[in-house]
Formats: sequence, C-alpha cells, structure tokens
Amino acid sequence: AHRRCSQRIKREADLWKSLKHPNIAEFLGVCYHKRFDAAGIVSPWYSNGTLSVFLKNNPDIDKLGMASAFICGLDYLHRLTIVHGDLNPEHSIMVLDNGQPALVDFGRSKNLSRSGYTTKASSTSDLYRAPELVDEYGIEGSNSPYTTQQDVYSFGMTMLFVGVVSVLGYSSCGADN
Repeated sequence: AHRRCSQRIKREADLWKSLKHPNIAEFLGVCYHKRFDAAGIVSPWYSNGTLSVFLKNNPDIDKLGMASAFICGLDYLHRLTIVHGDLNPEHSIMVLDNGQPALVDFGRSKNLSRSGYTTKASSTSDLYRAPELVDEYGIEGSNSPYTTQQDVYSFGMTMLFVGVVSVLGYSSCGADN
C-alpha cells in the first residue's frame, strides 16, 4: 500500500508542478510525515479556504466572474490534454488571497497524452459526478477513464452550487421544470 501511495503522490506531484496558470494553485513540493508514514502535496495556505467556504462567507461575490476564472483554469488543463477528474467546490477549488478561484487536488487527474497516467471514476460526491459514472445505487459504476466531458459536467454542477444559474435567471425553475 505504501508503494502505491508513493507512486500516486509522485504522479500527482509531477503533473501539478508542470502546471503554471493563475487559476491553478501553486505547487510547492512534497512532504513526508514519519509518524504517520504518509506523504502529501504542499501548496500555499489560502485563508479564503475552499470555494464552498468562501461563498458562505461572501454571498454577494461576483459569481459570474468566479465562474469565468474557474473555466479559464479548466480550459488550461484541457488544452494540455489533462483531465482533472475530481472537481467540486468542497475540496478541489480553493480561493486565492486575490479572490480568484484556483484548482487543487490533482490526485485523480489524468494526462491523456501520456501513458501511465490512468485514473478511474472520480471520488467526488455524486452531486458533481457525471451520471454515467454512478450506478443506480450511487456507487461508482464505471471503470472507464474520466474524460474532459465529465469535467465539464462537474463544472456545470459546481456552477449550480455557486448560484450562477440563479444569476442568469433560472432561479424560478423548480425541480420539475
């Protein structure tokens, strides 16, 4: 298990450190904790927290601006043929000190142009996961690789969470519409 964990951390670190974009959180390095025999990725501390925490504390923020910045980061990944694989506002999107969203947590990411970078369906909550990745019991039902299309679906569901849909005028739509 330790060897697999180390390989996973190394793969995530190799991918993350190659990414340079204003909407991708900065990669600082890898640390190892002897007491817990565990390795982890190190990035700067962002006092604004995750996107979900930031929105709770700043409900009047420019949601369209947040969405636009978020999609710029995702577009950057996709142009590099990288699938994030685990997008959601609770843990994979941080808000930088300048108020901009930034993607983090590349443990489920896949570089489509490189062999050896494989990932199965996301560990993201079912709310943000594309329906084809979940079976009727809410269990990851697909062993197929995650795709950019599924990232886009997760982006759309995140925008529903953020409230962009209500900003655009769809707030009057009920669950049956």
